[in-house]
Amino acid sequence: MIPDILRPGDRPLKPIIPRAILLSLVMMLVACAPTWGPATRMPSGSAANADVASRRMEVVAHALAMTGQPYRWGGAEPGGFDCSGLVTYAYRQAGFSLPRRAIDQAERARRVPPHALAPGDLLFFRVDGAISHVGIYMGDGRMVHAPGSGKVVRIDAIDANYWAPRYAGALPMLQLIANDS
Repeated sequence: MIPDILRPGDRPLKPIIPRAILLSLVMMLVACAPTWGPATRMPSGSAANADVASRRMEVVAHALAMTGQPYRWGGAEPGGFDCSGLVTYAYRQAGFSLPRRAIDQAERARRVPPHALAPGDLLFFRVDGAISHVGIYMGDGRMVHAPGSGKVVRIDAIDANYWAPRYAGALPMLQLIANDS
């Protein structure tokens, strides 16, 4: 388990599973899991929709590969990430360009119920009244994100006592792809 707080001088934990194996496992697990909600159900047999699913998983895999990296305010590269830096990094690795700040990313967000989320969607949260946190939905009610100072990139449940009441909306990846084209 990843500790919530690192003390000065502590080093972030190294992932137990090498990143290449982690990426392979994630791709296999997500390909088998029925994570599409009613609002984002993808018709079978469509090459375009298969490409969307592949790109969704690519974004999630790039973010998951960064688990254990330390939080660093303004960080957007391996070695240190803030929340929006992790998002822009994972999306950039998958071929997308996003605004750098969470508030700018959230401009097109809308309230999406948890059952309608799909892997790769961006989740926005209000902390102290304003949207100031973003994570990447990975399916099964979980997100990968850089939670804050003194912590590391990790996976959290979106219905956790801290995150659930702060949920402000999502930006579905299908909308990002349509706007990126």
